[in-house]
Order: sequence, then structure tokens, then C-alpha cells
Amino acid sequence: MSKNKMVYSIHDELKRLNDQIDLKIIKGQSYVREARVHKKLRSQLGQMRRSAWLTRSFGFASFL
Repeated sequence: MSKNKMVYSIHDELKRLNDQIDLKIIKGQSYVREARVHKKLRSQLGQMRRSAWLTRSFGFASFL
């Protein structure tokens, strides 16, 4: 799976989780499990963005 497809799939999963969490909040249920998965996906997304930024930065530095 390409990096772009992975980012889009993570975004889709985050949207789905947000909907589930919202429903559980409305119903007054616990949403601890969903919050943990949400946090994990957000960290994966951040790592992917940081690695992409570093790759571009070092690529530009090697050009100089």
C-alpha cells in the first residue's frame, strides 16, 4: 500500500472512530477502547508526516 493510500485509510478510520465515540458519549457509555485506538492512529499519522518532512529536508540539504 502506498503512503498516500495509507494516510487516506487512516483518516477514514479516524472519522469512523469519531462517529463511534460521539454515539457512545451521547448514550453515556464508556469509550476508552475507541480512544486508545484513536490515539494510536493519530500517532501513526504524525510519524508518517514527520518522516515525510525529514525526507524532504534532507533531500533539499543534499542538493546544496
